[in-house]
Amino acid sequence: MGRIGVSVRVSRGREGVPGCAPAGGALTRICEAVVQDMTTESPVAPLDRYQRQAATAPIGPVLILGGAGTGKTHTLAARIAIAVKGGEGPFSITCLTHSTGGGYDIQERVKGFLPEHDSPGWFFAGTPQEFAMALLRSKGAQVLGMSPHFTVWPRSGAQEFIAFLLGANPRNRKRLHAEAGRILDWLWLNLAGYPDEPTPPDRPEWRGAVEKYQEELRRQNAVDRGVVVPMVNRALESDLEFRNTVRLERCRYLLVDDYQNITPAEYTMLRLLEGPERSLTIAVNPNECVRLRDGADDRLLEICRLDHPGMHQNTYSLGVAHRATPPLLEAKTRISNDPVLRHLQGEDNITPRSAVRFGERFATPPPPALLEFEGRPADMYKYIFDGTQEFLPQGYAFEDIAVVFQDASILDQMRPLALSRGIPFTVLGVERQPRDRDVRCITGLLRSLLNPHDSAAFRNAACANPHLDRQWPDAEVMLRLLGMARDQHINLVQAARRQCDNPLMDADIRRDLQFFVDAWEHLDRMTQDPSTQVDDLCWQAVALLEEAQGSGTRVRTNPQIRVLLSVAQSFSSGSGSGLARDDPRRELRGFLDRFKPVIYDEPVPLEINQPFLPGRGLTFSTITAAQGLEWPIVWAVGASDHILPGGIASGDERLMREAQRLFYVWATRARDQLIFCHAIRSGPTQDAKPTRFLESIGDLLRHEVAPPPGPRR
Repeated sequence: MGRIGVSVRVSRGREGVPGCAPAGGALTRICEAVVQDMTTESPVAPLDRYQRQAATAPIGPVLILGGAGTGKTHTLAARIAIAVKGGEGPFSITCLTHSTGGGYDIQERVKGFLPEHDSPGWFFAGTPQEFAMALLRSKGAQVLGMSPHFTVWPRSGAQEFIAFLLGANPRNRKRLHAEAGRILDWLWLNLAGYPDEPTPPDRPEWRGAVEKYQEELRRQNAVDRGVVVPMVNRALESDLEFRNTVRLERCRYLLVDDYQNITPAEYTMLRLLEGPERSLTIAVNPNECVRLRDGADDRLLEICRLDHPGMHQNTYSLGVAHRATPPLLEAKTRISNDPVLRHLQGEDNITPRSAVRFGERFATPPPPALLEFEGRPADMYKYIFDGTQEFLPQGYAFEDIAVVFQDASILDQMRPLALSRGIPFTVLGVERQPRDRDVRCITGLLRSLLNPHDSAAFRNAACANPHLDRQWPDAEVMLRLLGMARDQHINLVQAARRQCDNPLMDADIRRDLQFFVDAWEHLDRMTQDPSTQVDDLCWQAVALLEEAQGSGTRVRTNPQIRVLLSVAQSFSSGSGSGLARDDPRRELRGFLDRFKPVIYDEPVPLEINQPFLPGRGLTFSTITAAQGLEWPIVWAVGASDHILPGGIASGDERLMREAQRLFYVWATRARDQLIFCHAIRSGPTQDAKPTRFLESIGDLLRHEVAPPPGPRR
């Protein structure tokens, strides 16, 4: 092996300041030993020569370019593992990813590179929003004059509240709810500093609604999840001590995966967190920029190159695609060469897989297919499930197959079909509203014990009725309770108790209010006993919810509930040893901090690579959530022109470019077989056309037409 650089700080100076890496033969021996361990003993895939060069690049600004399937995430994980093996403290490493699942994926890969370590969780790996939230919880909120125990308003709650401010009622609820979504988009993009976003709102009422909404956030000590990054930027800019502490303790080694999807606000946060050594490593595929609607700016790559002159000497291209067959690579090349996309690199140096599994043998890989169904979409979904089960005798498992879609409403039709057939499945990147209610109700109850004024916890805790179609409580009821609590100087528990006997309220809402009050008081009495453990509170909350729903043991058989209970049990068994347990609420706060998916007030993510998910199965995923994850077989459902690009005007170049990049991601998630599914009949009298983006690979497609099912008897 030739002489290569090392991406770790091997020696340290005084006060923990990194020193220079050893020179000469010592440097070469360290690199050779680290890379040799990765290629021989590691349980994960070894590095190819391109990945090895990028993983062992000298410290400093490093740019890793690569197309779909070339191993950008794998290279970042190897770079982190090399840093840890070379002496870098894991807590000083931060890796920002496109999704929560992507962060967990990197942690698992690093764990594979470092089997001698017990856990991959020493370093931070997650989205910029999650990292910003952690900084706000630590000290950032205090810098901004807020309590660190602030509540978080998710998009669904904020959108509902703004719709109420606009005058929503049962007749115009749908229209104003959509308008509230546009207001939130405008507000988030404006605060994120997106340069092309117009500043004036479309209607005069918008500005008044935004001002009232922001005033309500300040009054409740709440945070809008969409603006946590700009808030952290203000805290970092205003407090030099806070910024230097984060730099030295958490960001000595800074990496970014899917850099093409960051926003200007996130780029500002990176510049503020980057230390004097400029130890920034970014992995980029510009063809996969799919967050333009959320404020991402694909021009930030060139800005980053200008801000980091040394990045020109430390640019590495990954030229080998390991996870695709020749027909799929040919389709990928044609799509990436489309003039509408900003072409990254040619597919000149490719090592494709030459065969796919077929039973006990391997067969020639088939080309991509376009399945046109002469019937309704619902019948096409049944056909997809039947086709999915036909892959099982070929040696595939359910976890090898993904159903990827652009329109999230497709999931509501496919989920009951999978349940009726007994097909195990997980959901990736879709906000599940009513089916998360059990977990959200229990964790909301526990959070209400810590703060009876926490409106977000109250919203979750009161969702005891499983038959309600919409998330309870609606904006009108919630505002009534908030107003009562503010005017009468009481907390939300007391306000809910006073509304339990209100005959003007719906019976289901009064029933849920009564459940919340009774359950809260019962759990509050338990916390008065110092011997109460966290798992005691969780088990009792589950029992109360089962009694309220009259469902026997249905609640505790929920996989997410079982995970919550197991985490609570392990926390109770490990937290009380050697400690004077005189404050169960303190233990409860620590448990909720550990059960991370719920503490941030979001629907519990049910992801195929999510750490709190016990099982796997067929994957349902949106296109954006499928980034960085690839499956042997992909059903691309909804390949119709009215779905992708949808109703985008042909003159809107920015959104059309984003739609075509979504199609690029859609078409590059399969390793063995890619099947585009298109229902010809989209309505009673309307025929749909295949998406226009299929034109670049039209002659490569294996065209099939599936007849509609026979008449029903």
